[in-house]
Amino acid sequence: MFVKRIAEVDLAAPKAGLLAVIDVEEGASVAKDQQLAKLDDRIASIDLQRAEIEYEVAVQEADRRSEIQLAQKRLEVARQSGKQYAIENDAAHRLGGNRLAVQAAEKSSAVAKNELDRAQRARDEFADSVSESEIEGLSLAYQQASLEAQQAEFQRQQDLLAAAASDESLQSHRLTTEELMIELEQAKTELQLAELNADLYRNALDAARIHLAQHRVEAPFAGVVVQRYRQQGEWVKQGDPILRVLRLDRLRVEGFLPTRSIPGDLIGCQAEIQVAGNANQSLVFQGRVAFVSPEVDAVNNEVAVWAEFDNSDLKAWPGMQGTLTITLPDATDEPNQDK
Repeated sequence: MFVKRIAEVDLAAPKAGLLAVIDVEEGASVAKDQQLAKLDDRIASIDLQRAEIEYEVAVQEADRRSEIQLAQKRLEVARQSGKQYAIENDAAHRLGGNRLAVQAAEKSSAVAKNELDRAQRARDEFADSVSESEIEGLSLAYQQASLEAQQAEFQRQQDLLAAAASDESLQSHRLTTEELMIELEQAKTELQLAELNADLYRNALDAARIHLAQHRVEAPFAGVVVQRYRQQGEWVKQGDPILRVLRLDRLRVEGFLPTRSIPGDLIGCQAEIQVAGNANQSLVFQGRVAFVSPEVDAVNNEVAVWAEFDNSDLKAWPGMQGTLTITLPDATDEPNQDK
């Protein structure tokens, strides 16, 4: 049986472009997510900077909470003022519709005229019954009462005009309140649009970041660079291989077992791997069975088996020969051995 790698990859150019940087040489150990090469990303970097600025501007434009709060406060004040306008309008209509003062003045004028008429009739019948001065006094009282009645009617007309003006003021205030309501709804709509616009620019920013990241070639796992296909400064097309990376910190040994030697499920069973290292050095590793093929070879009645083991010190290499000893779950059973 032989030691084999678990993972290897030919890292390809994610897009077409100039290979600006290759950060590693063959034989270099690399960590997971480490940048190994990079395409010319100057335009992508500028695009990202522009996307960041546009997103920041969109966020600032979407920050309109204070405008909505101010519009709400204006509307609240207008509604409170509307209540006062309504009360004043009602009072103006009550005052304009009140004829008591006019009626009282008309009644006083009628009383004064009646007294004047009676005095004149009495004087006509009895010349000395009412003096000239009394007649003049009654006449003046009647004239004054008539003027007061006219003044009361004039004041009532003024009150009616004031009530009409109050109607106009109330209607104007209602229109102003409706306008403030529309402004508030418009402010809310503009806020929603600004937030949606900010979301669009955030998506554009995410896309710009992804676009910039696509200019980098990163290690998908920790391993060793074993081959460089391209050189710095070359033009590559999308999919062109650039580097080959092997994972060596974890390996596996593969072999075959007769089906008669498999008492049950071997997945997860303890395994000891002996590897013939460099300079005939015997290396021993502890691992576990990771795979037992469900297919049986019809010729020799064997199945493929492999066990994985940790090789963090990188002493074992793919291609070395080894021996696999599997410890069965039942301790009374003999270990299975394969070469």
